[in-house]
Amino acid sequence: MTDRLYPICEEFFNTNILPIIMRHTTGSGGRPPKISHYTCFCAMVKMLRVSVPWRDCPREYGPWHTIYTRFKRWSENGLLWNIFFELKQNKIIELDIVFMDSTTIKVHRHGLGAVKKRGQQNIGKNVAGNGTKIHVILAKDKPISIQLTGANTHDSDPVIPMLIHLKNTGIKRFVADKGYDDDKIRTALAELNIKADIPPRSNRREHRFYDNSIYKWRWRVEAFFGKIKENRRIALRVDKLDVTFNSFIALALIKNLVC
Repeated sequence: MTDRLYPICEEFFNTNILPIIMRHTTGSGGRPPKISHYTCFCAMVKMLRVSVPWRDCPREYGPWHTIYTRFKRWSENGLLWNIFFELKQNKIIELDIVFMDSTTIKVHRHGLGAVKKRGQQNIGKNVAGNGTKIHVILAKDKPISIQLTGANTHDSDPVIPMLIHLKNTGIKRFVADKGYDDDKIRTALAELNIKADIPPRSNRREHRFYDNSIYKWRWRVEAFFGKIKENRRIALRVDKLDVTFNSFIALALIKNLVC
């Protein structure tokens, strides 16, 4: 029972994660927090796994509203993504070959209806209903860029902005399926001196060469999506705002690194 409530080793947390939290949070003085950062972090991981309303957070962690307030604060200041990127710095990532794909997440009715002024909400409607797309660029099995769009957005639309953001990072080859076989994408890749390993569409008149020995490793992206979707809060979106849903994605990536 203890391992299920506290899946992360406290010693590892205090050595590797707590210093990052302390660097990125400014103390406001006053009384010490009711719940330790370690307990709060484990409670957030639990909420990621089970996807229940915050009010149903297990009582063993303490008051649910305290945990929710801290998660909201950490989401708004990007702390969870800072934790992931700083933990990832300790791992060597080769950026010469990157893989890109997207997956569509269905949105529960509780995730709809956010007031626009409260924050961005990338939710769109396709034939399957309301959904959010997660677009990711991977180097081996590590994400280096993630973007959310509505489910009605074409896979190729966010490619160029995401690649421009990664300009001068040493990327040499871009691997994706034929859904990304677009002249604008190929032109942008050529301007960035990146080789495109994208199978041509069946209706393309001019044959485009791609290295099948590299393309076959595209399964890494599918494996990545399968791994984060093991968490119910990612597999079915119940969070109204992108900033919250995005933070749960960061939390899932942290969990994959340390658990």
